[in-house]
Amino acid sequence: MKAVVMAGGQGTRLMPLTANQPKPLMPVAGKPILYHVLRLLERHGIEEAIVTAQYHAEQIQGYLDGLEVLGLKISCVTEDTPLGTAGGFSALAERLRDDIFLVISGDALTDCNLSELIESHRGKPALVTACLAEVDNPFGFGIVTTGEGGRVDRFVEKPTAGSELSNQVNTGIYVVDPAVLDRIPAHQPTDWARDVFPVLVGENAIYGWSTNAYWEDVGTHDRYFEVQSDALTGKVSIELEFPEVAPGIRIEDGALMPSDVTLIGPLHIGAGEIGGGATLANGTILGRDVTVGAGAILDGAICHDAAYIGPGSVLIDCVVGYGAHIGPSVQLGRGAVVGAHSFVAEGTVVPEGARIEAAVPESLSSYPRADATAWHQESP
Repeated sequence: MKAVVMAGGQGTRLMPLTANQPKPLMPVAGKPILYHVLRLLERHGIEEAIVTAQYHAEQIQGYLDGLEVLGLKISCVTEDTPLGTAGGFSALAERLRDDIFLVISGDALTDCNLSELIESHRGKPALVTACLAEVDNPFGFGIVTTGEGGRVDRFVEKPTAGSELSNQVNTGIYVVDPAVLDRIPAHQPTDWARDVFPVLVGENAIYGWSTNAYWEDVGTHDRYFEVQSDALTGKVSIELEFPEVAPGIRIEDGALMPSDVTLIGPLHIGAGEIGGGATLANGTILGRDVTVGAGAILDGAICHDAAYIGPGSVLIDCVVGYGAHIGPSVQLGRGAVVGAHSFVAEGTVVPEGARIEAAVPESLSSYPRADATAWHQESP
């Protein structure tokens, strides 16, 4: 069976983190969201994944070209112009006509039982079966109401606040009969929820399948923070690649740190350098090649690969993008976001919720490194 992974979104609400990389490549617990989606497909017996890309498509293609660990056939199809969530499917029609296929978002984190969803579709007179989930606040989602046997009787895409019909929302995961491909016009912007599904509702041809599994649309900074914590605490079942050296504390072989570093889990620490007297605590996640200076305190901080955190800096529940430079004695307030390759000068106090995107001065072409010794977890 084949799956189409929609990975073309721009992720504007996650700026500046998505200013120079697509949302599906945003890391969760050290791996891109797209990787976690592909692993989910593999676990449920999907044989081929077709990834559709548009925003920074070359990065998606480059990432997939180097991905050799997954046991499924992967290809990438690039859209030159945005065609909506369904518009690009007409170009894929000949590759998808042999059987029902799965559609899934490449920028949402879930451990949904796709096998049960597929079986539910096979047992119903449906052209589409949509995976549905209940959320506490449905504002901003596509709202779905269902009738007898799970048949969808109303599909309202992102209604205004206060007009929500239910807490049951569209997850963007569908099983689709190839006959639906004939309903999608070629080379025209088309949306599954706005254009295709309302027609199918009128034909009694779309059904819903409800899941209690974890599902989170990683569309805002708040949700990005949330999924990191959920991954470390096991609320969502995804792959955590680093060895667990103590309960809740995962450190990659080759990480450098002296013995006086304080570690308070949960933590997910890639191979990098940690200075003496530093504290890493409460959901902090460090990508690879991250440097943390002596005496720095990171509490719930998410630092992408190659970030530099200066000595004595304090980072609380914030995100530091790829290759960003945080100078000495900087304070990053709760919810602050520093974009990739940005620079925060020594002693700066960044208020809660601030967004920073600025060029790194040329004088910082090479960053100072922390003085540390190697951490190595012996193989059992």
